[in-house]
Amino acid sequence: MGRRRTAVKRNRNAPNAPLDDLIVSGGGSVPITSATYRSEMDIDRDGEVDSTDQTLRGTTWVAALPKGALSTPGPGSGGGVDSIVGWSGYRYDQPTRLYAVRFRFYDAVTFRWLNRDPAGYVDSMNLYGYGVDLPPQN
Repeated sequence: MGRRRTAVKRNRNAPNAPLDDLIVSGGGSVPITSATYRSEMDIDRDGEVDSTDQTLRGTTWVAALPKGALSTPGPGSGGGVDSIVGWSGYRYDQPTRLYAVRFRFYDAVTFRWLNRDPAGYVDSMNLYGYGVDLPPQN
């Protein structure tokens, strides 16, 4: 039988030692319960520094969004006061001044839905109400 290699103890004098020092080349791993476990080396965050992390280390990573961006704006939703996308994804239609919300339209001037709630009498007997029929308060 072949000799099984074990993970080497991390050298505290060389904290930036390569990931290879933590991983057993024969398929071993360093579990999160081990004193030598290093969270920054656990690239896939599965609780073990293993060969998967070694593979991921060689992967070229590209930022999904520009630095500081929280999301990628879609067409017509550039943000700011001219954005057609509002609260909870409501889409604003400028010519009619109505909000399209899934299966019905909402009028922010009268604080009312123009269509009945397709879900029926879920929250109250009023099928046209919104926000407990209370207008915004300052």
